[in-house]
Amino acid sequence: MRVFVFGYDRFENMTTSLLLAGDGVEHTVLCHSDEDRAKFLAGGAVGGEVVATGLERGLAGQRNAALDMLGDGEWGVFLVDDLVSVSEVSGYDERRRTRTTELGINMDNQAAFKNGMESPISWDRFMVRCAETADACDAIGARLGGFCGIANPPWRDRKWKFNGLADGRAWVVKQEPGFRVEAGAGCIDDFGWTAQQIERHGVAVVNQWVLPTAQRYKPGGYGSIDDRLVEKLAAVKYLTARHPGLLRVAAKKNEPAGSHVQFRRTLSRGQLDRARRVLSSK
Repeated sequence: MRVFVFGYDRFENMTTSLLLAGDGVEHTVLCHSDEDRAKFLAGGAVGGEVVATGLERGLAGQRNAALDMLGDGEWGVFLVDDLVSVSEVSGYDERRRTRTTELGINMDNQAAFKNGMESPISWDRFMVRCAETADACDAIGARLGGFCGIANPPWRDRKWKFNGLADGRAWVVKQEPGFRVEAGAGCIDDFGWTAQQIERHGVAVVNQWVLPTAQRYKPGGYGSIDDRLVEKLAAVKYLTARHPGLLRVAAKKNEPAGSHVQFRRTLSRGQLDRARRVLSSK
């Protein structure tokens, strides 16, 4: 699968590209302008091809540019520029071989699982997991796959999650002619793109046993939580109006009212059980 890294202004401290290159993963770094391209090449933080899209600032346009570089029905990998590591549940391959897709974690026994939830893997191994996740998506008609965004063990008991957030730090995306990432979601475009996918195809998939870790809210990109607050408030308002059946405003500890959005439950128990049966061997 073709791999894209979305660069913005971390010309000297982008991390993802060199990590990929170090493990032999070919990739394309997308930036906005020829001037930015020159800065990235001079900054020494890129290990792949750098392409300037010529588009105005904003992640949605860059996502769409990457989609345009894929062939019809082709899967691609989309990555943020500040990844630092990737890990998976220990014994991942053995569990897959034995068709084990639940770990049996609950709030009472979670401590016993903590040391086995983040076994480091290489970036070329992560590409294998991306291909497996794309295969799982194909099996149930999904065109978007994501990975775990929360490290807490109880949230990761089941390998496959459906119709929750596909965290934007790492996606597998199947190109679909004419289907575009909407610009109004701003700095929470992962909520927007996941909602678009569910609305169109009925399902999006998250592989919760693989955990990409990023330097979130560091200088560069969208910046800190405070830096992005005004844009996030506008994005939450836009998304809940655009997808009222899928998204709702939700409270989040230590964050201002109206700054967090959450997916509504959209699949019945029967639909969940069928999806889990189909993916029991994935």
